[in-house]
Amino acid sequence: MKFKSYMFVAMAATVLAACDQDFGNWAEQPVNTQDAITTFASGTVTPGTAAINLNALSADVTEVQVCTIAAPVVSDEQYTPTYKIVLDDNATYDLSAEGKMAVADLQDYLVGKYGSNPNTVHTVQAQVLTILSNGATATTYKSAKFNITANVKAPFIDPAGYYVVGNVDDWACTRKDEYHMVNGGGDVYEDPVFTVTVPAKAGVETYEVKFIPSSSFNADGSIASWDAAVSAAPGADDPANEGSVSLNNAGGNLKFSAVANAEGYLISVNMLLATYTVEAVLPPALYLTGDHYGWGSTWLQLNAVNNNWGGTSPYTFWTVIYLHANELFKFSPVAGWSGDFGGDQLAVTDEAGAGMSNDGTNCKVANAGWYLLEVSSAERTMTVHKAEIYLIGDVTGDWTAGVEANKFTEPATEDGEFVSPAFANSGALRMYAKVGGIDWWRTEFNVIGDAIVVRESDELAAPSVSAGQKAYLNFVTGAASIK
Repeated sequence: MKFKSYMFVAMAATVLAACDQDFGNWAEQPVNTQDAITTFASGTVTPGTAAINLNALSADVTEVQVCTIAAPVVSDEQYTPTYKIVLDDNATYDLSAEGKMAVADLQDYLVGKYGSNPNTVHTVQAQVLTILSNGATATTYKSAKFNITANVKAPFIDPAGYYVVGNVDDWACTRKDEYHMVNGGGDVYEDPVFTVTVPAKAGVETYEVKFIPSSSFNADGSIASWDAAVSAAPGADDPANEGSVSLNNAGGNLKFSAVANAEGYLISVNMLLATYTVEAVLPPALYLTGDHYGWGSTWLQLNAVNNNWGGTSPYTFWTVIYLHANELFKFSPVAGWSGDFGGDQLAVTDEAGAGMSNDGTNCKVANAGWYLLEVSSAERTMTVHKAEIYLIGDVTGDWTAGVEANKFTEPATEDGEFVSPAFANSGALRMYAKVGGIDWWRTEFNVIGDAIVVRESDELAAPSVSAGQKAYLNFVTGAASIK
């Protein structure tokens, strides 16, 4: 194979500077650029001819050969050469006398310009600068431009995704759709984050998992090879919700702790950066605070309309509450000042004559009394209803909702109790708060022990009561009784 060598061209300066012109030959120096006693002999740059595969380099290789340099010869030993390489007339990096540049520099440039896909070979234009300096004057020599071909260093990322295996499915270690991790659908080197939400598993205190590339499974769904499994980083044995991973099964199982009441766990792995995060998926929540609650000293948790999450409809919450004249309040998805909203951020419909207004950031009520608040945290809406509580079912002999004869009486004061009509029949006690047009069983609650307990999903264990008894409910304290 024939190699091309390029002579440097040069410009001399009386101060430390780089040239911005090309001269044809080192032997033809500009007049008066150096003292008469200093002479130069021409040098050359010989480009490399093979493509540089950064992805094939071992981790301990820090420099890569991009060219070979025959340095200019200077008669004055006080002149020492340093070398730079310019890529695409855009970025300048250090270059060794042997024509090597840092792997990290070439990697960063290629990734910044072309992305992280290691399967594509890229061509960049290069030029070597040699700066000869004695500390007072400097001459910069520019080689002719030449090409470098290279591909970036990046790990294998399976475009078909990964599957979670471990005690999430009792160590079945097979490919299952519900544990399939996928990215956003684009190029996996541009979008290397793969995610999946795995359901919570009863009885598990510490989850232990690995992530198997789709290509590592047999046709029957069993694992063909563990070599490319994504595991915990070596030595990372304690449960953690974030950290590093090994992309070649060099560590043990990745562990994270179970969270009380979690419905599942959102697992995200960045296959390019080899990092992971785990986030517990908790039932949605909404809290109320305001001047009556010490502006965050107390956060009143609203009730979620049961079975509302998991679908396409926005989360909806409700509470039976006593509001004071001129009371100010607002909402937050957490029991703290994060994502809180109210005032102009909330569209309010007043169906109960509460006299709702706002001061810009908080809701304000004019008329004191008992109300039922229906709030959509996703749509930022609130409907103020009258506080209407009803019996239904066995004790009334009727499963029709909204029957006036089955309605509780409302207390006249904040510390009073809602009292049911006398039970017409003995049997299982069922009751609910009327929340707009929502089905009664979605806002059902009952007396469990001596407290009001709201139904979250499955039916509550309804207490058996006798005809003639009544239910007494205190929505301020949460206390309840049957007598």
